[in-house]
Amino acid sequence: MSRFDTDYDCDQFDLEETQKEIRAAYRSKGTKAELRAFLGYLDGMKRRRIIADKFMDVQTGEMCAVASYCAHKGVSSQHLEEIERESERQRDYEGTEESGGWDGPTVAAGNKSGLPRMVAADLAWNNDVAWRQVEYGVKQHTDQRWPGQTYDVPVYRDMTPEERWLELRNYVARHCGESQIEGAA
Repeated sequence: MSRFDTDYDCDQFDLEETQKEIRAAYRSKGTKAELRAFLGYLDGMKRRRIIADKFMDVQTGEMCAVASYCAHKGVSSQHLEEIERESERQRDYEGTEESGGWDGPTVAAGNKSGLPRMVAADLAWNNDVAWRQVEYGVKQHTDQRWPGQTYDVPVYRDMTPEERWLELRNYVARHCGESQIEGAA
């Protein structure tokens, strides 16, 4: 389950203001420098995979993009585990599937690692929500109301951690003016 509420039942003005803040944060020279460092880290990862919907999987040690960057910047594994526990507590307390979204522990950790708050939130949102599924084919569908009429319906599957890494890597590259890569991670 995502760390963000995907029910976009919000005031359009609030959404537009948030998008403006995100765009402004990405235009800053300091942000571009931090994103280049983040991109360098992503390119240097031994295992090019990032998980979704959690800050960190304590059993396997796998992390989301923001968590792995925090680890790269020197945040201890104990502190990362505490952030994950706080995220879980917040999710349990609120009784929702989200764990803080724009103001949650993931964003706070990203901010402590040098990412502006809105950029950390945007990266976490893209990590979890934007690239949920990949279209991998079509199937023929026949509507019972119109016998003989068939049409193609897209078929989706969940994105793999490797595909998520590639999408996030290219997303960061676009924001700091670097080249994107294609193909498998």
